[in-house]
Amino acid sequence: MAVVPLVEREDAAPEARAAYDDIEANFGAVLDCFKALAHKPSSVEPVWKLHKILMMEGVLDPALRELAVLKISALNQAEY
Repeated sequence: MAVVPLVEREDAAPEARAAYDDIEANFGAVLDCFKALAHKPSSVEPVWKLHKILMMEGVLDPALRELAVLKISALNQAEY
């Protein structure tokens, strides 16, 4: 499995840091998937916005949404 180094806040471009602030406000920390995306700073904000739309908005109850995520992960034998 390939390993992508994570871009910590102090090493992140200002563009990525702005998204880091919002991510941290929602999760208490910056998730590693966004730290990996920060190698291309312009990708962090759009992917974060998509995540918010798919996972934090909508009509599904949050518990049901998380259950769907877990089921899909299990079906795909995801390790993460």
